[in-house]
Amino acid sequence: MAEKEQCESNRNDMTTQLPDSLKELLQLALHDARLCEKDPRYLLDMRMWHSPVEEGGEQRCHVCLAGAVIAKTLKESPRKTTNPSLHESSLARKLRTLDDIRMGLWPSSYGDEPEWWSSFVNSKHQFLWPLDYIQDVINEFNKRNFNAQYENHT
Repeated sequence: MAEKEQCESNRNDMTTQLPDSLKELLQLALHDARLCEKDPRYLLDMRMWHSPVEEGGEQRCHVCLAGAVIAKTLKESPRKTTNPSLHESSLARKLRTLDDIRMGLWPSSYGDEPEWWSSFVNSKHQFLWPLDYIQDVINEFNKRNFNAQYENHT
């Protein structure tokens, strides 16, 4: 059985920046999740950040929406277990933002919740395939010409 490697720090944190625009961050995450769907080393699993799991003698890295960004944009090894708390704070907040949006929560690091957010979330069935839901969020942002920007509250 292959041993899991624990990520102590991510060397890519210093060289890779994630978008400050919430819409662009979601578009990046959706793109990376679709890349993971096509990559046999990964399995989309919204219960795990970025965790290699051995199943039937084969190891696949289970990733959520943020985990897909860790895998593809941040280029973390599929053999390493990692999560937002193991990354620098601004990057960690953006990764947690993806999880918040996926669950229908408004991330405080993008300012006050827009007045339309609650009714939009309540009108969607979040238990559809999460990538379809994220595409719906992006479409709603486009329809409303809405583009929240990251506010660094350190």
